[in-house]
Amino acid sequence: MLAQKDDRELIVAKDDLTDAAHNSAYNPTTGQALYTTWEDSELRSYLNGTFYDTFSVDDQSQIISTRIGSSPNTDYKTLAGSDMTDNVFVLSQQEYETYIGTDQTLVSALNASGSKWWWLRTPGVDQRYAVFANSAGFVASYGRLVTNPLGGVRPAMWIKIPATGPGTHAAMTVTQTGANELTATFDRPLDAAAASFSIVKHGSPLDISYFKWAEDSKSVVFTTADELTDGSYTVNMANTTNGRTLSGMLAIGSGTGTTGAKG
Repeated sequence: MLAQKDDRELIVAKDDLTDAAHNSAYNPTTGQALYTTWEDSELRSYLNGTFYDTFSVDDQSQIISTRIGSSPNTDYKTLAGSDMTDNVFVLSQQEYETYIGTDQTLVSALNASGSKWWWLRTPGVDQRYAVFANSAGFVASYGRLVTNPLGGVRPAMWIKIPATGPGTHAAMTVTQTGANELTATFDRPLDAAAASFSIVKHGSPLDISYFKWAEDSKSVVFTTADELTDGSYTVNMANTTNGRTLSGMLAIGSGTGTTGAKG
């Protein structure tokens, strides 16, 4: 699992499930690979056809048809074509950097079986190439020719999370990080745009003068109008989209904290 947002999570295959070209077509006159985007690639057709059809009807009902972005190559600005709606896809360069990036623990977990390199869907230096990631976590923005048949394929998809299933609720840990500062840390990225917060001390709300999310959406720092003195503080988060709530408590002076979730 790479990310969770409300009732869905993004998952990617832990191993390369097969080796395949991004697109095997080439110009018969020049012998060169054709200019290709994800929209018209054979790999996209395979993942949303033959591969998707291997799932049972029940499993397919848990896969969310998702509009996926087509941002240009970060370094070469190569255009990636139109946004597509897919059931299954491979990560883009931007998604890899957002959800995996330089997290070596995650990189190692994804390459525990000795993976070599695997395709991303973003075009490389031009549309005859596609970006790839290797076992060390390096993303090669120049890319490899889309006709290369040795690229590892890691299918990714957004799936539904049962409302009562295990792991539905995030966990929150609250710590004091300054005289007027509390930090709430979560075990997964949350939807910052849907979050509403309050801080309560002994039943009385505190004035939050400023708060800021971390770039990975796994923590948020609160600055309070008044200095934090000894006592019991509770940070409450409400999701304005689905109505779920999450709370974390910190007892300043004892150095202990607890977490809880509701809804």
